Order: sequence, then C-alpha cells, then structure tokens
Amino acid sequence: MVAMIGRRRRIASVHASREAALADCQWRREQVVAYARFLEDARDPAPDYHIALIYKGELPKGWMPMPALGILHGRFI
Repeated sequence: MVAMIGRRRRIASVHASREAALADCQWRREQVVAYARFLEDARDPAPDYHIALIYKGELPKGWMPMPALGILHGRFI
C-alpha cells in the first residue's frame, strides 16, 4: 500500500494478498477521517492511500511500516 502525501509517494505497508491490502487501506482511510479536524490544522497535506504493486527490491533499506496517519513527532513523514 502506498501513501501519497502531497507529491511524495511513501510505501505505507506491504501485504501478501490484495484482500489484506484493501482492508488495511480502508482502515487507514477511516483513521484519516476520524482525525480530520487535526489534519485540517496541520501544515502538511493529509496522506491519500491507494494500492500499488511493490517488489521487494523497491523497498528502501531499513523500511518500516508507516503509522496509519503517517505521523511521527507531530509531522507527516
């Protein structure tokens, strides 16, 4: 699963099946809706999640799954 934050594309999570990716994508979108007020006040745009085929070789070295809202230390990553 991929998160688009502005023009930046970040790999949010990797799943073995499309069904698992779709379920996680839906959950992440619900989280964004739940925190809409917070996101309106944030300086950065909210992440937009979608499904994309990603090969292991495309993962950056040291990659870790991204939090649902893509937030660390109060900022989008």
